[in-house]
Amino acid sequence: MKNFSALTRITVGLVSSMLGILMAARFVGLLPDEEAFLIDSRSRVAESLAFSATAMISRDEWPELQAVLDGVTNRHPDLNSIGIRTRDDGLLLSTADHALQWKLTDGASSTVQFMWVPLSHPQIADWGRIEFCFRPLRGDSVLSHLSTPFMKLLLLAGIMGFFAFRTFLKMVLKHLDPSRAVPRRVREALDILADGLMIIGLDDRILLANAALAGIVGVAPGKLIGRKASTLKIRNVTATDELPWIQCLEQGRPITNVAMEADSDNTENLVSFNVNCSPLLGNDGQRRGVMVTLDDITQLEQKKKQLRLARDEAEKENKKKSDFLANMSH
Repeated sequence: MKNFSALTRITVGLVSSMLGILMAARFVGLLPDEEAFLIDSRSRVAESLAFSATAMISRDEWPELQAVLDGVTNRHPDLNSIGIRTRDDGLLLSTADHALQWKLTDGASSTVQFMWVPLSHPQIADWGRIEFCFRPLRGDSVLSHLSTPFMKLLLLAGIMGFFAFRTFLKMVLKHLDPSRAVPRRVREALDILADGLMIIGLDDRILLANAALAGIVGVAPGKLIGRKASTLKIRNVTATDELPWIQCLEQGRPITNVAMEADSDNTENLVSFNVNCSPLLGNDGQRRGVMVTLDDITQLEQKKKQLRLARDEAEKENKKKSDFLANMSH
């Protein structure tokens, strides 16, 4: 998430909150549970047919009961087979392939896929049971778990919510842009400064930047807002890894005259500058950010380099003259 814009991060946060609310509503029962509804529907079918089967068994209406079992199986697409099993004689009546599809062992409790209801007889209370073999609610694959109605709702809400929130926030954040909170005259005054200036928050994100800094890093001022300062193409001249504004945030004291450099538009040259950092404190005395100024000393460094070269050249010439005079004296 570090490389995403502030708008994207806020949008993802809102979408995540919305999906969390939907899942919480499902958990407390405010949203319909399609699985619970389906299980209840299967239980009602099983109990109703068990009641009818008990009456028909007491009258020995076996052909009629077989016809009822076949008819119910054909009318319910979720129902694979039905069987009537007695305690003594085993499977007595069944629809096609019930013996192959029934996987529940004797004495096991009913499941969502395999349900059974006890049957009684006028002479025998525990006569047998009627068995129902339903289709699985979902398969074993990941796709089958993602294709449930509730998961489809979450997917639709997530996608639609992301684009809706992003569009709305994009319009709203135009009025909440931190750079717009600074009066126009103040921004113009900051842009007049030859030195680069930026204000960095506690999370290393740029809250304000002037035109000089934008020119140094080659990014428009508006696009710098919300970006991490550590991602700018500014680096220390020395071997230290910690950036001066990070040191300022951690130590709570000004950091001055730190030599840094950045690539210019012409990659053959470097821009050199001194960086000064000062902590910004709130009314409660706590650190709220850092103000960073970048003083361009490129020309000064170039002149120093030219002076060093001239000095070295003069020393070479003086050495040559000294050597020549020494040879002449001999």
